[in-house]
Amino acid sequence: MEELGRNLYVTILSCLGQSDEAKCREIVDGIVEKLQMQTDGIHASLYHFPAFEMGGEGYTYFQPIVTSFIAGDKWTFKNGDHGIHFIITSCIPYDVTDLLGIVEVHDLKLMDMNVVVNKMDNGIKKMVEEVW
Repeated sequence: MEELGRNLYVTILSCLGQSDEAKCREIVDGIVEKLQMQTDGIHASLYHFPAFEMGGEGYTYFQPIVTSFIAGDKWTFKNGDHGIHFIITSCIPYDVTDLLGIVEVHDLKLMDMNVVVNKMDNGIKKMVEEVW
């Protein structure tokens, strides 16, 4: 068994369609249940933007879980279309296929989205290796 916290498993479901805060909460709660994750009673937070006169129109719904977090991040495209990302992170592996169909039930359509991963450069890797 791998050391807890050594890896971070991340899945991003990028969707098109209308998603109000209640629908987002329902989907995030469904992901928590489907993947058998635990919140240990930690309450979710909801943040609206634009904030501080920056950003577009939307919100971020953030649910901490014992092993990391799940978030729904909703925005509006310039052409008026609506989208939402569901970001699932955990330091315990989970089966991504368990997520199939979870957003379609809510009339959201998965879309192809580029995800840019910032990897650590050698200097940061060396610092991390010294800690671990």
